[in-house]
Amino acid sequence: TPSKYAIMQISDVDNGLGHVAFVESVDPDGTWHISEMNVLGLYIVDHKAMPASAAASYNFIHTKV
Repeated sequence: TPSKYAIMQISDVDNGLGHVAFVESVDPDGTWHISEMNVLGLYIVDHKAMPASAAASYNFIHTKV
């Protein structure tokens, strides 16, 4: 599940590439907000809001507390 400061990860099985993003926050309704880089262009950081239902499609790496 997404949580603040987690790393979101997805693998692209078609061409061997994957993607990671940083989970900035999670809203009470489960919407989670990410920042990512190089999607819109090289060295460009963008931000997205992801619906709670999308979480099942991704892996999350959580920090140890």
